[in-house]
Amino acid sequence: MTARRNFKRQVRARAAKTGESYTSALRHFRPTPSGDVMSEARNPRSVRLAAAQTLVREDPRNVEALRESGREVRALMRDAGAQGARLVHFPEGAICFPDKFVMSVDGPDVAGPADWDRCQWPVLQSELAAIAELARELRLWTVIASVHRLTEPNRPHNSLYVISDRSLPA
Repeated sequence: MTARRNFKRQVRARAAKTGESYTSALRHFRPTPSGDVMSEARNPRSVRLAAAQTLVREDPRNVEALRESGREVRALMRDAGAQGARLVHFPEGAICFPDKFVMSVDGPDVAGPADWDRCQWPVLQSELAAIAELARELRLWTVIASVHRLTEPNRPHNSLYVISDRSLPA
């Protein structure tokens, strides 16, 4: 005999009636704590994840656009933290997704070799540092993609930064 079979029968009946999964139906039978603390907070094996979407800016030469991207990311991090998220994930291009035509030495109309010296690297690095600092302050793991500068003669790479909730990356 299954333990709590009547309870499970009620959950299955709701799932069948509404078309939701057993897990979704089960949430309607469990009490929700008051306040911002969700049931996941009591379970160390459970993590609340926030997936955030930002505007895509294509020109890493544009200082104000890079700063606006950083402000937008940090605002979404604050929202995620306020909703109880422990990890927030941003898509590729959250800070900047360089367009091959923008970086082309041949033009904006021709995709030629890229001139990465035109990228505003100090601004990009300062925005990433501010994001890392806020991640530590909010105790929020942050996953964000960005262009990563390599040593010459290597070209920059699109990289995925995983920023801890406790410390700044080295």
